[in-house]
Amino acid sequence: MRKWNRSVSGFGDPERAAKLQKKLDIQYPEEKYWFHINVVGAQHNDTVTVHLWSDEAGIDKKASANRADFIGAVLSTIDKMIEDPRYSQR
Repeated sequence: MRKWNRSVSGFGDPERAAKLQKKLDIQYPEEKYWFHINVVGAQHNDTVTVHLWSDEAGIDKKASANRADFIGAVLSTIDKMIEDPRYSQR
C-alpha cells in the first residue's frame, strides 16, 4: 500500500504544529485523499505554505494560508485546493 504523508514543519510552536498534524491525519485520511500534504511555516512570516502533490495523479499545487488563524486557515486552504475532483479518491 502506498503511504501518503501529512507533514507540518517550520513552526516555532511545537504544540500548535502537533495539533495541526493530528487534524490533517483525521480530516484528510490517506485512504480517501491520495496525495501528500505538506505545511511549512517560517517563524517570522505571516503566512504558511500548503503543498499538495502526487506524482501518480499529476497533482502539484501550492497555496498560502494566513498564519494568524493558522489551523483554521490551513484546513480551509486545503478544502479549497481539493475541490478539484482529481484530489479525492477515484
